[in-house]
Amino acid sequence: MSDAIISLAVLKANWQTDKSTYVDNFNVLTAECLRRSTEDVVSAQDVRDNLETYFGIRVPLKTVATLLRRAAKKGIVDRDQGIYRVNREKVEKVKFAQHRERFLSLYEKLIEDLICFANKSYSLEWTKSDAESSVHSYLASHSLTLFRALRNKTLIPMPKGATRSQKYIFAAYVNNLVESNEAILDYVDTVLEGHMLATAVFLADPGSTKAKFKDTCVYFDTNFALSALGHAGKSFEASKKELLEILYEFGADLCCFDHTYDEIISVLRGCAANLRASTQYSGYGSTFDYFLSKGFNESDVLLLVERLESDMKRIRIGIKNTPIYAAKYVVDEVKLKDRITNELNYSNSSAMKRDLDSLTAIIRLRGHSQAVLIERSKAIFVTTNTALVRAANEFLRFDMNSNEPPLAISDWDLMNLLWLKGPVRAPSLPRKRLLADCYAAVQPSDDFRKRYFDEVEKLVSFGKFSASDVYALRHSLEAEKIAMDLSIGDEDAFTEGTVQEVLEIYHNRIKGKEQTARKAAEEKARKLARKVSKQESQRLNRETSCEERAVVVSKKLSIFCVCCMIILAVVGTYYTVPLLPSVNMSFLGVEIRFVAILFVLLLSLSNWIWGTTIMTLCRKIEMFFSRSLLKMFRWAGGIE
Repeated sequence: MSDAIISLAVLKANWQTDKSTYVDNFNVLTAECLRRSTEDVVSAQDVRDNLETYFGIRVPLKTVATLLRRAAKKGIVDRDQGIYRVNREKVEKVKFAQHRERFLSLYEKLIEDLICFANKSYSLEWTKSDAESSVHSYLASHSLTLFRALRNKTLIPMPKGATRSQKYIFAAYVNNLVESNEAILDYVDTVLEGHMLATAVFLADPGSTKAKFKDTCVYFDTNFALSALGHAGKSFEASKKELLEILYEFGADLCCFDHTYDEIISVLRGCAANLRASTQYSGYGSTFDYFLSKGFNESDVLLLVERLESDMKRIRIGIKNTPIYAAKYVVDEVKLKDRITNELNYSNSSAMKRDLDSLTAIIRLRGHSQAVLIERSKAIFVTTNTALVRAANEFLRFDMNSNEPPLAISDWDLMNLLWLKGPVRAPSLPRKRLLADCYAAVQPSDDFRKRYFDEVEKLVSFGKFSASDVYALRHSLEAEKIAMDLSIGDEDAFTEGTVQEVLEIYHNRIKGKEQTARKAAEEKARKLARKVSKQESQRLNRETSCEERAVVVSKKLSIFCVCCMIILAVVGTYYTVPLLPSVNMSFLGVEIRFVAILFVLLLSLSNWIWGTTIMTLCRKIEMFFSRSLLKMFRWAGGIE
């Protein structure tokens, strides 16, 4: 319970102080990664890799992109021609390293003093490791007790058990500091703060809090689908596939409307036409930039059009018909259209009409659903366009007077909300380093400390809390922040590639705007690029083939597994329910009957605790087979 109270208090204090959410715990770490980088151009992929290298934390690409958008709002990065550059003056003011070094210095002094106390008071020859174990074992079980005692300047209760145990000696040490009013007590307070902040960031997995979709279809827009298909570069593809895999594993049905599918074809054909005409800049954004940088020609893109249906199956996105109009679900499309056109400047009316059709289709698919969670909303539209998200949700809130889940959500925000439903795995770092990193990442102010103490006292008076409450509040506060400020950052800033890929996009946009007249030289350069990329194209084709085979085989294996599980469930149910009519199953061996009964018991227990069903198991098995087979096929095909 104490860990849950600590985590809730940190969340609430951060929100009350400056509307910070759980994601904002990583703002300073992101700034430190940017400070250490030798590159001025910002790459989300590089930042994610550095977060893992420097701090042992694995963060989804879309969450890193959100952190960079928030960094842009604070001026830590500046926007330049659609990309971000590090603001060296601002990033040096973060002072992460100084806060961490101060914490480690106080920590070492505390350990030295504790060793002296153990020797003087208990005649123990403690090593540094013994003293550290004493501190961390006590904090792991009594941190809330210690926190309240230090704030109220009272003695802490002595742990029960052996009077020379590590916990007992640390408690005696703290009480000695309280009675003598020594300044080193502040060191204990600082280390305690580091422990509590680390607890809030790396709360253990509660098991049942992960988002599970039920009868809900997630529809994707054209830009998202093109990126997920790999038609905007590997970096865009990686972040989109990351979201698709999480959604699929959590039970969502991945879809796109038939009019979106038609728009994807239209975009690809438009890119092909521009490549035929040797156009250096078009309105097709990152997709055309990618084709241009890789030396694609018209026939290459037309081949992608022919393969589109099978490619969509490969990434598990199904194509569904737009639902027909029903009188009881008709909305004021004129008002919705006005909100959309006020937010976006469409270059053609067809694009606006498709967005309007997608949003009204979501409304019809939901019907009169009273769901409060996205996972139960029946349908939601995922887009890369935050302006469209803002328009759609303002219409829902103000024109429809509805508090149901948003009609549309950006892929950035959806990834964040899903990520917050599960735990962030604590890095395998020394405990003192983990505490120092968390302390330096939050850099608690006096205002934060006061609010935090008030929240702890309030939560203790309320009674028991669980980890599930913490994860629910994380999700709720982030959703509130999204609703409060949809305009954070700039969705046109490209961050999802490596530094080299970001620079390629940057230079391609400049070249396109300048529209140089040297077509002959450019044609020669494209031919050379096509020659160089021929081998890469062949590798990409082999990799696509591997992915398709992995999806097909994993689907068949998962179907086989679910059939086996159903058979086991039927047999196990027969032997565990005495009222069923007698059937001669003597042909089944004792081992099979035992396995069937055990399977039913475990499935029932899992369903009761975590809501596990055969279908959720099937999807997890399918994803496991898919990833394993993909690695095997890549290895067999010699693909790195």
